[in-house]
Amino acid sequence: MNVPTPTERTLSSAPHAAYASGFKRIAGFGIGLALLLLCIMASLMLGSKAIPFHTVWLSLQGAASGSDSTIILNARVPRTLAGILAGMALGAAGALIQALTRNPLADPGVLGINAGASFAVVIGIMFFGAATTESYMAYAFVGAALTT
Repeated sequence: MNVPTPTERTLSSAPHAAYASGFKRIAGFGIGLALLLLCIMASLMLGSKAIPFHTVWLSLQGAASGSDSTIILNARVPRTLAGILAGMALGAAGALIQALTRNPLADPGVLGINAGASFAVVIGIMFFGAATTESYMAYAFVGAALTT
């Protein structure tokens, strides 16, 4: 009896399966990129004062002046870049947690990071009189870092 090896089975299967998988990845990447660009433009255009697309485009090129350009370049562009960087960092952190635990459903609660942060905030409130949002964040950061 001749049993094909896994390589032979893969090569003898339909060549369209590998192509379809690659196409789906490229299509998914393209859709994700288009959604990211749409969100970036929405972030630059929307705020307490709505600014039209044309003004945003001219401001990014350096051809516009005035209060709208100042708002875009000094407030909205840094806010948008900070949001993108934070999202990338959170995505990388989630991927690392999932890779380290070999669990595709892993979250910070699996490693006890949330519990460590909460415990540190409670200790800060009880023993050190923490009462502001900034102090809560500082204690939570220290507790999460000590837990990991």
